Amino acid sequence: MRRAALTILAAVLSIGSTAGPALAQRAGEPKKAGKLQLSLVRNYNDCTAPNDTSAGTISLPACHPLVPADTVCSFDAAKGQGTLTASVSKGPDLKVQAKVAGIAGCDGQTLCLSASIKLTTNACTSGDAAGCTTQALDFTAILAGLPKFCCTVTGGKCKINTTANAAVAAGTIVAGQQLNVNIGNCGLQRTTGTGAPAKTFACGLLIP
Repeated sequence: MRRAALTILAAVLSIGSTAGPALAQRAGEPKKAGKLQLSLVRNYNDCTAPNDTSAGTISLPACHPLVPADTVCSFDAAKGQGTLTASVSKGPDLKVQAKVAGIAGCDGQTLCLSASIKLTTNACTSGDAAGCTTQALDFTAILAGLPKFCCTVTGGKCKINTTANAAVAAGTIVAGQQLNVNIGNCGLQRTTGTGAPAKTFACGLLIP
């Protein structure tokens, strides 16, 4: 299973080889987009059968009572906080960091990165000079099979600090071509203990 996960992730992320010719840069891309940093909030189950509405200027279909996606791990309201960062590093490489503190009820449990990923690249088997775009894929199960994308909660803290080339395989990302990485539905998933897997934390905002 782990070998299959490595093969899939390497195939999707690989953007070519320094031995090949550099491809033309696509028009319409930004001059620079090297860092994505998001806060983490508690994750709740999606509302699939509305029985309520949100109050305020914009009324939206809602469900009550709310149901946490993870009933084991949560934030300590007094000190819980977390961030998830993805950035382009020299090499090139894709550096990923997650820092979470003030996690309640979760010591000894494993948390792994969770995200859906869509790629647009100039490296396509068709040879199309305009590039190609992959389907948006849920990488949650694949990331959970790569130990460097996971951490064990100790003293209410959990930290991930790795790169794609270190976590998957050397040469997963190389120079010479252009890769646009769309990251969605990101967060941390608990992969051990009661009720696992459970999407514990999601990228988001908390407005007081």
